[in-house]
Amino acid sequence: MSEILHDIEFRDVSKHYGSVCAVDGVSFSVRRGSFHSFLGGSGCGKTTSLRMIAGFEQPTRGSVLVGGRDMAGVPAHQRPVNMVFQSYALFPHLSVLDNVAYGLRYRQPRPERAQERRMAEQALEMVRLSGFGQRKPHELSGGQQQRVALARALVNQPTVLLLDEPLSALDRKLRKEMQSELLRLQREVGITFVLVTHDQEEALSMSDSISVMQNGRILQNASPQELYEQPANRFIADFIGEANLIDGHIDRRDGTQIVLRTEAGLELAARCGQHAGELNPGCAASIAVRPEQVSISAANCQAERPFCLTGQVVDRIFLGHQIEYRVQTQALGVICARVPQTEGGAFGHGCAVRVAWDPVHSLALGA
Repeated sequence: MSEILHDIEFRDVSKHYGSVCAVDGVSFSVRRGSFHSFLGGSGCGKTTSLRMIAGFEQPTRGSVLVGGRDMAGVPAHQRPVNMVFQSYALFPHLSVLDNVAYGLRYRQPRPERAQERRMAEQALEMVRLSGFGQRKPHELSGGQQQRVALARALVNQPTVLLLDEPLSALDRKLRKEMQSELLRLQREVGITFVLVTHDQEEALSMSDSISVMQNGRILQNASPQELYEQPANRFIADFIGEANLIDGHIDRRDGTQIVLRTEAGLELAARCGQHAGELNPGCAASIAVRPEQVSISAANCQAERPFCLTGQVVDRIFLGHQIEYRVQTQALGVICARVPQTEGGAFGHGCAVRVAWDPVHSLALGA
């Protein structure tokens, strides 16, 4: 029997609610033991996809496989998955230990009570809450409640752990701490984690792979680095991180490089990425330049990069180790540059400056 390489697989899956198509012909797979995220705005289909894995929804068309097994007709409580909800859904009248042990009573065969207690205590130890078992949920902080919800989901040793925006209710510092905890847990237990989030930073920092969704479809399924460096289209370049996006039409193409002509008649060169197969002369296209690839200098300085523009600083944002400048240019509107503090502390609001970048750091994209 061949080894199962993917814990989750969608095969041409669609989900309709009456005339509304929430998920539209989605096919993808999640490698066993990896951390995968569904990323997108509200209504993109990410939560519906998660609920079809959990068994709370059934696909209108297509197949959902978990652990290599088709889940058609398999109810939620019989699937090898557990879910951590956004609201935690802890029982307020039960102790922390009893909350964690609750799901064990539905296992077949059900463990003896002493074994249930040992398993629940081990799960609490896994999330670093040893000694908290006799407390009630209201006696815990938000981060501790989140850990209890994780322990309750992990105690059954599922094949897949589903996470429905579990960190959205936490403050920024606690959210960062819990991101590290989730990564540590995923590595220690070695099971597949699937996260639903609208937070790009959260998905980029935690995931082995990400499915970017829009209007019920997966626009790109790739690693965080590939999504950032090789976005498939303009939407993804804009959604993942921040980018200066310049629109126009392709004037000419020479192998791996295009020349884009803006409405104002300015010609800009850019490299063609992995997804530039349809970018031919006459096509509408965009060029994406990440802010960290843009340099800034005084207007009277000689530019060291092939392409440069003069403009005026309209905003200066202190980011700690970096400073972000927004520069109003006549030819391309506002250009964002993000530079180390040691290089960019001299320009205040209204300063005349020069922004520049190398075409090798700009990427040609389709619509």
